[in-house]
Amino acid sequence: MFGVSSMFGAPAPAAATTSLFGAPASGAAPATGLFGAPAAPAPGQGGAAVPSSRDSTGFEVPYAIGTSAIAGIGVFATTPLARGTLLWRADSRSQVVHTEATLRERLASLSSTEAIELLEHVYCWEGEVLEVVGDGKYWNHSRTRQNTGNHPDGDGEGRGDGVSSYALRDIEAGEELLDDYALYPTIPWFEALCEAHGAQSCTSVGK
Repeated sequence: MFGVSSMFGAPAPAAATTSLFGAPASGAAPATGLFGAPAAPAPGQGGAAVPSSRDSTGFEVPYAIGTSAIAGIGVFATTPLARGTLLWRADSRSQVVHTEATLRERLASLSSTEAIELLEHVYCWEGEVLEVVGDGKYWNHSRTRQNTGNHPDGDGEGRGDGVSSYALRDIEAGEELLDDYALYPTIPWFEALCEAHGAQSCTSVGK
């Protein structure tokens, strides 16, 4: 997403590549998509239906939304991005902060399908649940090919805020932007809500 974990740290040990924001492709192999194994299809080509509208809230660089070789819909760079470039800024415009009470209130107004959609497009940080506004919610997961996260040189001296997303290395135009959900913190009450609604939390996808 949206910017936590990998949006806050170094890549984790190798594991299968999956996606929070789209059903995994049948028989998908570990590490498909971006950096190696079959390259992701060109944005908008084949696969899952790509939304016709765009919401660039939080984005600091040009991007495209397209079908992903990993699964579902993904976010792709449209220009070369240098290591350390701020890609997506976490602030009051780009995300909605939920406590347990406000999230339960929101869920109560949604259908079962809408509730699952919401729960599978949020992440946890410092005891709260953060709902990504706009196209940042299409950010996919890879533990082996993560290329975005918190600033690669750390949080000090204004180089990162813990939740915004930066390029961890030089990224080429056409590459999918990938986060590592395994680095997100967990909140017991949120995990319980996901289980009750039949949804997958970002950390469960990242395992």
